[in-house]
Amino acid sequence: MAACGYYLAKKGIVTPQNKKVLAKISAELTIPALLFTSILACNQDWSTDDCPDVMQAVSSGWILLFLPFWNVGWGMLIGWLGAKISKAPPEFQMSSMVAVAFGNATGLPITLLTVIHSSFGKNTGLGDVDPTLYLSVYLLFNPVLQWTVGRYLLSQPPPELADQPFEPANTPTGGDILKESLLVNTMPDGRLASGDVPPTSVDEGLDMCALDTFTSPDDVGFPEAMVKLRRQMSTDLANEPVPPEEPGCLSNVWETAKAAIKQAAQPTVLGALAGIVVSAIPGFREIFIDTDDRDDDAPMEWFFNGLAKVGAAAVPINMIILGTTLSKGADLSKMPLCPSLMVVFGKMVVMPLIGVATALGLRAMHYRIDDKVGASFYLVVMIVTCTPTANTCMVMAELAGQNKEAMGSAIFMQYLFAPVLLTASVTIFVALASQW
Repeated sequence: MAACGYYLAKKGIVTPQNKKVLAKISAELTIPALLFTSILACNQDWSTDDCPDVMQAVSSGWILLFLPFWNVGWGMLIGWLGAKISKAPPEFQMSSMVAVAFGNATGLPITLLTVIHSSFGKNTGLGDVDPTLYLSVYLLFNPVLQWTVGRYLLSQPPPELADQPFEPANTPTGGDILKESLLVNTMPDGRLASGDVPPTSVDEGLDMCALDTFTSPDDVGFPEAMVKLRRQMSTDLANEPVPPEEPGCLSNVWETAKAAIKQAAQPTVLGALAGIVVSAIPGFREIFIDTDDRDDDAPMEWFFNGLAKVGAAAVPINMIILGTTLSKGADLSKMPLCPSLMVVFGKMVVMPLIGVATALGLRAMHYRIDDKVGASFYLVVMIVTCTPTANTCMVMAELAGQNKEAMGSAIFMQYLFAPVLLTASVTIFVALASQW
């Protein structure tokens, strides 16, 4: 499917403008629809077995709410160490931390989990419970971290530049300008070019200005040009609007909270929340899904089936977007090779190992999870750590004034290695999860 996107981009059918439209359709419609229907889904196969208990599954996977903090913390540490080891340029050190800490947690994981789920039979752990149910729990806090912590890191100056002492520019002062003007407008015999009354001394005239007495300019022997300039400056100052007062601490906190809420209220998050809310209200899920005899005759099942078809389009659209992105290539000269490879190693080798270690640690601590949903739960715990850097990091880098091209080169380098590294990681994850 990604090859289809590559082909369409090379033929000029999918242009950058069209790609933005596809990205908006995916983020605003198909992915939210997929998350909503995946949470409520119950196979309509005329079975007498009970449908999966959504609220029990979500409550047993509560630790996924805090897993983004764990993964982001490790990613920042690994990215920082990689930047130091590879001697990355100072302006890319923060970007390296962000590139490793914030992977693609929506489009690509949904695609992988959907394909894996459909590849297993209904009598298996991965085929019985859709793993995207647990991914929706993980996504509740992940976007908030990405747009708060990630953007904060990218807005910070490089440590090497931040430690340098401030050296003010060699800008002439007002007194220097007036003194130079008086010297230029003074005739060789001491008279002013615009008048017959010389000043007692140049310094005296400047001293009077320094005292901010601002008596009539003619009294201190200013030339006519300076009189006009003085009057113009007075008019401009009088008409200059008064700058607003800086907001207080509480205002800053409130603005930060509003920004975090706005970023958290993404359509993907709202789609997942809507599915959880519908499942939590007794009898509400049964309006959309026949959970009794599973014969597809719920009152609003026609609406649910249509929405499920829309959500099914998320996977091909995401793959077409990925193919068009790779078709553009990247300017690898914007980023040294060694730091880029270190980002690839940290994001697609070390972070997946962190994911496996996290899953093994939860099992060693006897984390309480139903055996029926354990395979899907642990697959999500691991798979969110192996995807390349989220494309939204390029947007954050541009907003923060960082080198967007360097971030794009690091992301492109990860996708070059993805056919090998990502495939290997997913294979290991599926092998482990299917045994648990």
